[in-house]
Amino acid sequence: KVYIEISPHPVLQVALSEILEGESREAAVLSTLRRKTSDRRAFLTSLAKAYVSGVTVDWAALPDLAGAAHVDLPTYAFQRERYWPRPAAAANGGRGQGAGAPATVGQGTVDAHFWEAVENGDLGSLGPDVRFDDETPLKVVLPELASWHRQGLEQARVDGWRYVEKWRPLDVP
Repeated sequence: KVYIEISPHPVLQVALSEILEGESREAAVLSTLRRKTSDRRAFLTSLAKAYVSGVTVDWAALPDLAGAAHVDLPTYAFQRERYWPRPAAAANGGRGQGAGAPATVGQGTVDAHFWEAVENGDLGSLGPDVRFDDETPLKVVLPELASWHRQGLEQARVDGWRYVEKWRPLDVP
């Protein structure tokens, strides 16, 4: 329900709102005009509040709005499109790559195979690469290398989240 007080200044609006609230009734209580306010502005604001409250308003009947056209509301906020630029991959050792960039330590497939063997503890494939004749030193070194590699990956991932600012001299023509 909507109650509209038609008067030069709202007098009953507060009392009616309190009565409706005390009875737990949902209703909009509106006024038409207010003292010390532009009549046109107050009346149009009241019409807008009535419209929002569910009252059908014949906007074309208003003389000030006779030639007015409807304007579409902007919809870009609801299209779920990103307007922020995507961060470019930096060539600075994994720093400043952004949260989506993969963390890497070392480069290429050779390093990938080496670190995969270290992580898996594969002494057979690792032995010839590091040229150890006896497997005993590898059994001692391998867990430390794996731990060092994991820490490097974690650090590279964290570094990718950080904002890196580079200062370069400006070439002035």
